[in-house]
Amino acid sequence: MLIAILSGVLIGVGGTQVGIVLIAGCLLVASFFISVQLTFWALLVATFVLVGPVQYFGRIGKIFWLPYLLGLLLFARAAISMFFAPKLSRSGGGKLSPVEAPLILFAVILVASTVLNLSPLLQVLLAAKEYFFLWGAWFVVMGGIVTVRSLDRLWGWMPWFLLLQLPAVLYQRFVIATGRQGAASWDAVVGLFGGDPDGGGASGAMAMCSVIAIAFAITHWRRQLVSGWMVLLTGGLGLATIMLAEVKVAIVLIPLAIFLIYGAELAQRPVRSLTMLFVGLLASLAVVYVYQTQFTTTATKAGRSLDAYIVDVIEKNSQVDYVDPITMQMGRVGALTFWWKEQHIEDPLQFIVGSGIGASRMGQVKGEVAQRYGFDIERSSAAILLWDSGVLGLLVLGAAMLAGALAAFRLARQSEAAEEAAILQAIGIGLTIVLLTFPYGPDFIRVPQFQLFAILMLVRVAVAARTRARSKTCAAGASAVSGPRRGLP
Repeated sequence: MLIAILSGVLIGVGGTQVGIVLIAGCLLVASFFISVQLTFWALLVATFVLVGPVQYFGRIGKIFWLPYLLGLLLFARAAISMFFAPKLSRSGGGKLSPVEAPLILFAVILVASTVLNLSPLLQVLLAAKEYFFLWGAWFVVMGGIVTVRSLDRLWGWMPWFLLLQLPAVLYQRFVIATGRQGAASWDAVVGLFGGDPDGGGASGAMAMCSVIAIAFAITHWRRQLVSGWMVLLTGGLGLATIMLAEVKVAIVLIPLAIFLIYGAELAQRPVRSLTMLFVGLLASLAVVYVYQTQFTTTATKAGRSLDAYIVDVIEKNSQVDYVDPITMQMGRVGALTFWWKEQHIEDPLQFIVGSGIGASRMGQVKGEVAQRYGFDIERSSAAILLWDSGVLGLLVLGAAMLAGALAAFRLARQSEAAEEAAILQAIGIGLTIVLLTFPYGPDFIRVPQFQLFAILMLVRVAVAARTRARSKTCAAGASAVSGPRRGLP
């Protein structure tokens, strides 16, 4: 009781900064008494099942801090475990995987940019959670505290997650969205990914994760690890989710995912590959048709035909100077071109490494750069990264995603275990989607569900790459010890 009173007094006197420090201290103390594995699964349940519905239906906005605080707790436990058991930090061998080097460089760029720009402390503290906290999950897996086998169980739960999410999607689409007015009413369909029923939410992240879930089902099915019924269930649930929320990027991502699975087999199995590619195109066209039927009227240009709808989508997303008068949000292309126009040759620092962590941040506490403008400049992850970490930060983080995707595809081809090959191939597709959607929306930076999903895919690739490198080293060492075989005299 006395501690609670003292904490309240300190927060009242010191404000938000003191409150954040006290919370971090409490988490650090709690980390000594909570199992790391339990905390890891609590992070997954809180992020993917609890936070979104509480934020959306309960209208408790601050609940979104929970995943970040649990991630910070994992950070503390990983640090403690690796300090007392250093061998854990060498999981999978000593050589860095292709993913790790660019991620380390990205963290260095962020810190350097923040220090060089002397960014305000409160801005940095509030925005740091979106750049660092959830990576606690990375360290407990890389450290071997949470096993890869435990992580792989997660991928098999995705169809059931889509099934659990469907009632929320149906309610949001046919009750909440239909009761709203305006062209953006369909933004209320976010599933379990959180948002504001009167505004918008993470519908893009919901759709992208649905496409990745479908990819996981197909890669397992083609290796006879799941039945055709499971693929139909996952595909049906994923497509239903996508169709009920107008997320136009899914129109491109669906056939892309199918191509990344079957494109390499065109020469060996042309009939099956072409059939699956055709199915992917049909699914994409079905999404376009449903969108045009649901979300347009014949009185508008987009409602006249499928061609007109597609042209309208392209025109709206390619406008350079457009700012939504209701949300004060820039267009996707406009957000990037605006950043370019605001760069000055006499200040190359901002261009190269940005203005520091949280510079583009919107909300109650705006970042230094965001305060200059009367509209939302954080339209996409690419735009946020350009403002906060410069062109160097964007390129390095993009390189990490690309390296992860390429490594996943390569390791999938080399793996002799069918389940691991299926997981890694699907992860390669997932990381490709994450990279391609950097210019689409702020999901990787601002949506904890999507960021955590990407982190788990990256760490799975990193562990597989280290394990593969260690196996090669052991094989080479054994060959050197045994020496060349000699015939009998």
